[in-house]
Amino acid sequence: MFERSGNRIRLTDAGDELYAGLKQAFDLISSTTESVARRSVQGHRVRLLVCRDFASGWLASQVGVFLVANPGISVEITTETNGNFRPGEDFDFCIFYGMHGQHQKGALAESELCRWIDMPVCTQAFADRYLQPGQRVSDAPYLIDNNYDVWDEWCQYAGFDPGGPRTHSTLLNETTMCVSVAASGGGLTIGDTFLTLPLVLLGVLLVPF
Repeated sequence: MFERSGNRIRLTDAGDELYAGLKQAFDLISSTTESVARRSVQGHRVRLLVCRDFASGWLASQVGVFLVANPGISVEITTETNGNFRPGEDFDFCIFYGMHGQHQKGALAESELCRWIDMPVCTQAFADRYLQPGQRVSDAPYLIDNNYDVWDEWCQYAGFDPGGPRTHSTLLNETTMCVSVAASGGGLTIGDTFLTLPLVLLGVLLVPF
């Protein structure tokens, strides 16, 4: 493994090869040991990586109930844009929107938690102004989630004719923001049952089609 030259010692080619392999193995042992030690210190902690819209629109209202019902368990929630799994980080669960099988890849094991329904929503005052018989829906102000623009797909699946391409759209980067602006009467948007159904049941928003 070594060659001596006077008072100096250097690795042979075989020694270099062995060193590289052992270093990789010991680095893996070290990182695994640190992960196990960290978990033992943290105790019963669950680390979640969650879609921002799902976290703020539904999960945030449920965490308190869970913690009260499960004393001794702590929850750490990190939010991300939909589908950004941050590979290499140590999360117990990742919760994102997606079609079945979309995220079944690599080391991930995909499980369906529940299903959602997309639906267009607006306020009654907005519908009275822009969605009356004879008016084209495409002329109304739209609120579009720049990361999840499914309006055309929704119209196709629902068999709904909006009257043409959208003529006025405001782009935002989260569905929760679109829903908030829609609730203030600022436009027509597509939300889902997690984010919008509570507001529909309260009468803040309605499903116009």
